Amino acid sequence: MSVDPQQVRPLNEKLQADIVRHEHVERALRDRADHLRLVLDTSQIGVWEVDLKTGLVSVDERAVRLLNLPSHATIPVHELFCSVEASESPGVEAALHQTMVQGRRLESEFCVRRDGQVTAVAIRACATLDGQGKPSRVVGTVVDRTNFERHGVDLVARARALDSLADGVLITSALAHDNPIVYANPGFERLTGYSRSEVLGRNCRFLQGPQTSPDAVDEVRTGLKAGVGVQVTLLNYRKDGSTFWNNLRITPLVNSTGVTTHFVGVQTDVSDQLRVERTLKQAEATALAASEAKSEFLANMSHEIRTPLTAVLGCADTLFPRLEREEHREVLQMIRTQGRMLLGILNDILDLSKIEAGRLDIHVEDCSIVSVVSEVRSLLEPQAAEKGIKLEAEYATRMPALMQTDPLRVRQILVNLVGNAIKFTDAGAVTIVSRCDRSTVPPTLSIEVHDTGIGIPPELLTTVFEAFSQIQPALARRIGGTGLGLTISQRLVRMLGGHIGVVSRVGQGTVFTVTLPVVSSTPLLFEQAASLAEAADEQHRSRDSIDVVVPATVLVAEDTRGIQFMIRRMLEDAGATVAVVDNGERAVTEVLRAQQSGRPFDVVVMDMQMPIMTGFDATARLRAQGSRVPIIALTAAAMRGDREKCLESGCDEYLSKPVDRHALLDAVARQYNRTAPQRAGFHTPDDRL
Repeated sequence: MSVDPQQVRPLNEKLQADIVRHEHVERALRDRADHLRLVLDTSQIGVWEVDLKTGLVSVDERAVRLLNLPSHATIPVHELFCSVEASESPGVEAALHQTMVQGRRLESEFCVRRDGQVTAVAIRACATLDGQGKPSRVVGTVVDRTNFERHGVDLVARARALDSLADGVLITSALAHDNPIVYANPGFERLTGYSRSEVLGRNCRFLQGPQTSPDAVDEVRTGLKAGVGVQVTLLNYRKDGSTFWNNLRITPLVNSTGVTTHFVGVQTDVSDQLRVERTLKQAEATALAASEAKSEFLANMSHEIRTPLTAVLGCADTLFPRLEREEHREVLQMIRTQGRMLLGILNDILDLSKIEAGRLDIHVEDCSIVSVVSEVRSLLEPQAAEKGIKLEAEYATRMPALMQTDPLRVRQILVNLVGNAIKFTDAGAVTIVSRCDRSTVPPTLSIEVHDTGIGIPPELLTTVFEAFSQIQPALARRIGGTGLGLTISQRLVRMLGGHIGVVSRVGQGTVFTVTLPVVSSTPLLFEQAASLAEAADEQHRSRDSIDVVVPATVLVAEDTRGIQFMIRRMLEDAGATVAVVDNGERAVTEVLRAQQSGRPFDVVVMDMQMPIMTGFDATARLRAQGSRVPIIALTAAAMRGDREKCLESGCDEYLSKPVDRHALLDAVARQYNRTAPQRAGFHTPDDRL
């Protein structure tokens, strides 16, 4: 039998078309299966299927994990819910049986025990029917309800937290054009006056206005463009046109692939805070101005009081050795004593004011405490002798050769303590006892001032360091004083890093103890205190008995005639040749004229507060003209920074009024001897610069 090709061809074409169509269907099914698998993977849904003919269940990996099944791809149907809690297992199995028999849809939630913990899961299942309408298989899913519930609770909690914030919160899209707002919390509505519906889909720039800083806006734009966090404070506008200062913090949100999807902006109204800060700054500026005015007033008062007092004391000191009649010497000694008492009161008031204003200088240097104690003893011994009591110094241990502290302030502390002890002691002795404790780190120095005076009642011991405190007012009025000495001493001790204490018995005496840290820039060297004290005493005896000879040519620039006279007599008595001018301009003229004539001044004593031209300006002009004559600054201000200001202007030394004769002669002699090589025709390394 022959086959007509013409008849076969249509059949072949139809068959080929069916094959192609079948391949397309298979490809579509595979694609759909892949898509379904991807969806299941993404959603973390487990899949299981019951073959009703065999009674076996096929499960994927997620279903195995969620239902805590044996790690097999196929299991008997009765093992599908083997890990379900015992109380729930019968109900779940009955529901599955109805689905398998009657084809009912299955939806159930129950707990599975897994890894010692209970997890809530949910299953969904439906039956597929055969040609007779009977169930042939059951396909189901299982999901972890615990995580869903936890994430749901977290999302709800976060949403509620955002809604409850007083700060405004905006979330903008980083992927959409112009970064539109996708969320605004109630705090934003309260802060700006805009409702959520009014701002969704808009860019945040509507909050800006003519007074908004362009620099702050640029900083925000730069941060958004770079996808980084930004924090700025800028002026924003509310819906009603009013303004507020917005502390804006922007944080990017990044997805799992590293792409920035959103920006969260938290807005805080800091208008009140900035207003308070401005008020505080204004108050601080006002307080600073008041402090500066007070300091200027103190400096002026110091100058106005110290200047005539310098002349009075200086002239009295100059005249005293020349008087022969005892009654004249007694009168002059009364002037000297009362003048120094007035100076002490002035110093106490100024020092307390400077300490309270933070304007008292501490100059740390290597010094010998034994020498300081000896100086205090030499200074106050005459007062003790007048009352018929002894002033003694004892050293309980070997003392450090040098320690780093401010010798001027230590001397001031001891003068206050020893002076008080002498005032309130009528018989017996005042003893300064020093000791060094090397067992502590750092070593400590303690100086005790013992007296055999009236003592301090126990109820007053807690107030002795208070300003203007008087132990016995009636006695204090007879003895004199401001009641500031102990207050100043306590504060100075604290500034030096130490502490001060007191013990006392009424009628037996008092002991004040000052403890200071022993700090040295070199390894500690200890020496016998007795020999050093003896040498220091000998030095002071020599200083009082032997006049200093200063054969120098000195220019004194001072506008007060009394001080001109006093300084001139002090210097001329020491062998100096003295010229006097009364303002800074004349001082500059005389110094330059003397240099040009070939007979320059050896030393200049320059008052820093003079009319026409101050000592500061005169010194600066001389240095600018190339003059290197030694200049000793003289000031009555005695305020913080005076010494530094004088030295910075070009002065070589600094003295404060009232002028001490020995200090003046020592300073002039020191500068005269320092420039001796130049006068001899030699040059120091500095001269060749």
